[in-house]
Order: sequence, then structure tokens, then C-alpha cells
Amino acid sequence: MSNKPEILELLTKKKDLFFEIEDLTEKMKYAPVEELSDIFEARGKVLSLVGEIDNEIRELSYEDKALKSLLNNSSSPEGLSGMAADIYKASLSVKAVANRVLNSEPELMSRIEDEKQKILSRIEEMNSSSHSVAGSYMKSVQTGITQTPFTTGEKSI
Repeated sequence: MSNKPEILELLTKKKDLFFEIEDLTEKMKYAPVEELSDIFEARGKVLSLVGEIDNEIRELSYEDKALKSLLNNSSSPEGLSGMAADIYKASLSVKAVANRVLNSEPELMSRIEDEKQKILSRIEEMNSSSHSVAGSYMKSVQTGITQTPFTTGEKSI
């Protein structure tokens, strides 16, 4: 029994999921910081679906070396016809979309690192201001001067 039609269908679904991942990756490059977490979560869900499809494909092609060769694009496409050629092309197109996603990762990681540094700078700025508790503590430690204790508001004679 040939699993080729089912594998071709799974490859098509996988390619569509990678298009979705590519779209989410592009959104992450320009989305406001507040939205990044939601986009990361959505991207993770789609990636888990890709993993499920990979597992299904692996099960269907478990003992078929010729099919594995088509899926890995390790054979020459010359001489392929029908379903075999379709599987070869579908597998290649999935890899093309996945490669575009991988190539855009460094830009995305750079953006995330920049946002992280901005947040850390804001935190340091807030903590070192003269109005913050951390800022007051740091000044007292650096100068050796302790703050006067708070008064209770009661007067004594």
C-alpha cells in the first residue's frame, strides 16, 4: 500500500504552516513590544503542529527508502514522474519556506535583544532615580549617611 497521496497532503499542510510561521516571524520584526508575547505564543503553537506533521510523515515513510530519498531531496529529480515528482517538489518547497524563516531569525533576534536592552536601561534609570527606594538605598550606602527615621506625627514636650 502506497502512502504517497497522504504524504503529499501532509507536505502541503506543512508548507502552509511554514507560510504562517513566516508571516508571524515578519510580524514579530515590526510589532509593538506589547504584542510580541502573543505572537511568540501563536508561532510556538504553529511550530508544534509542524512537529506533529513531521511525526506523521516519519511514520508513513518508516520503511520506504525510496520515499525517504524523495522527502530528503537526496536523489536527482530527473526521471521522476507522477506522485514521486510531486512529493519531491512539495518537499523542496517546504524546505524553501523553512529556509526563509531561518534566514530571518538573526534579524528577529537582533530586534528582541534591542528591546531587551531598552527595557533594562529603563529599569536601571528608574532604580537609580533619587525618588526610588533603590536609589535612596544606593545613595545611603555610597555616602554612609542613613536617612532620618520617620516621625510618627506625635509631639512630645
